Amino acid sequence: MRLRALTTPITKARIVLLGSKFVGKTTISDWFVQKRKATELQSVKGQQHVIMSPDFTVDLIDTDETALPALIKMNFRRADAFVLVYAVDDFYSFEYIRCMRDAIVKMRTADVPIVVVGNKMDIPNVRYIRLSPTAWSP
Repeated sequence: MRLRALTTPITKARIVLLGSKFVGKTTISDWFVQKRKATELQSVKGQQHVIMSPDFTVDLIDTDETALPALIKMNFRRADAFVLVYAVDDFYSFEYIRCMRDAIVKMRTADVPIVVVGNKMDIPNVRYIRLSPTAWSP
């Protein structure tokens, strides 16, 4: 029975972007969906994109970090994968996604797909945070 489930093609994925304020979640989702770079700073709360092709649909959810806890839990339960975004010049944004990762693993399992993105590398004269190899250790 399990073998049959593995051979069934996946036709939809729900991907949730998480991160603290102003780390660039919306810029990343806009670039992914529209293949364009944001030219002006904007604040979007809870944006959702649906990318469709004949064979596959991606539901990309750009979360609002001030959302109600029940909505956050619902996103945690329903997501197929997570993108955790932090700003490379903001250590606290990294700590925030560490907490988000711990909450995801606690609610789901350690093998749920999670991608970590360090954003804002393109900004000139930025002082980057340094992370040790054990930064993800519990």
